[in-house]
Amino acid sequence: MSISHPHSLPPLSMKSESDLPDQPLDLSFNSLVIQQFKDQISVQQISKELGLSTDRIYSIISKTSLVKIKDFTRYTSDIKDRVKEARIAG
Repeated sequence: MSISHPHSLPPLSMKSESDLPDQPLDLSFNSLVIQQFKDQISVQQISKELGLSTDRIYSIISKTSLVKIKDFTRYTSDIKDRVKEARIAG
């Protein structure tokens, strides 16, 4: 019996921040972010703390959001680590 991997998705194309339109994100994506953060920390707060745009934070979150998150503290720590890596990479 073979089990297919449910998280096999094609890689996301990266756009520079200047290529992103000035419009609200898709409501379903906003809902996902709100559910995962459980209103305990805002994307704007993470953005301000780490010096990256909210669009970049959302991009990182969307890559992390492929699995259901059960441990909030570990999740936010993972997001911050990914943001720091992205910041170092440029």
